[in-house]
Amino acid sequence: MAELTVHEFEVLAKILRSAEPVKTAAGMVLTEGRSVAEAVAATGLLQPSVSRTVKRFRVAQAQILTAYDRRNKT
Repeated sequence: MAELTVHEFEVLAKILRSAEPVKTAAGMVLTEGRSVAEAVAATGLLQPSVSRTVKRFRVAQAQILTAYDRRNKT
């Protein structure tokens, strides 16, 4: 199951200054619901690189959601 819409992903990619090919790999995992292993096979990147990038996106998304949640509670 996809965690992010394509639009959400593109916004995060811009904020994080994500470059190819790790951006494509992270997009496969986060917007298409594919596994890290599938993204590794498709892009030729190493598994740790893809995993770290996916984690960076998830952390950034969580920080943004937390900030907006706090804002809406005040």
